[in-house]
Amino acid sequence: MELAERMELLIHNATGVFSTFRWTRQEWIVTAVLPGNYKLALSHPREGSEGGDVGMAEKMIETLHNLGVGKGSEEGTPGE
Repeated sequence: MELAERMELLIHNATGVFSTFRWTRQEWIVTAVLPGNYKLALSHPREGSEGGDVGMAEKMIETLHNLGVGKGSEEGTPGE
């Protein structure tokens, strides 16, 4: 299993939300598909990044939980 697949699975197992995880030479990019066909993207420079790939996956998980999206969410929609 490749790195991107592992990070996508980590996010899905923690939240139930599907995501794509990719990177360029300069940044990590994580995009999650939210209810209502909304998309949430997070990016962060790779240089000096604490936690690297796992840190980015954890940040997406934290962000989704803070938005009330995914596992454990009552409504499962952003902003509610």
